[in-house]
Parts: sequence; structure tokens; C-alpha cells
Amino acid sequence: MSYWIYQRLGNLSPKELEEGELFKRVQRAQDASRILREFAYKADREAQENRWSFFRDKVCLLVMDSRAGRVLKEERRSMLSASEWA
Repeated sequence: MSYWIYQRLGNLSPKELEEGELFKRVQRAQDASRILREFAYKADREAQENRWSFFRDKVCLLVMDSRAGRVLKEERRSMLSASEWA
């Protein structure tokens, strides 16, 4: 739900938002929690149906999500753990 609210909405053009049924349902709902939970559940199981990424034309870029993989030990600090890097 957080991804959809804080990241996906900003990656869609106004036209894509207007055409999207999910956006319309969320706008009409008093509490969209259930709608977004169902979307997230389905997106996790049917990845080919949803784009959970961003892109720029003619640029190759690898973005590593380090938000949950940081190592904050006194003797070793790193943006990614060894297993996350692997």
C-alpha cells in the first residue's frame, strides 16, 4: 500500500492515472485500505501484470534498494549486507 501511495502514483503520468481503474476506485472509496491490500496481494502473485519499477528512455541504470539491507554494526557499516549484495 505504501509503495502505491508514495512511489507508484508519482511514476505514472496524469493520463495513466486517469485511465487506471485502481486510481478511480481509490478516489471513490472512503477507506481504500482493502482495495490497496488486494492490489498488492495480486501484484505479488501476478508480477507480469504490474510494473513495480521506473525507467528512463535510452539509459541503463541499476538501482539497488538498500532501505532494508543496511548493516549498522559498530565494527562494520554498509549500505548492503553480504546476502543482499549476493
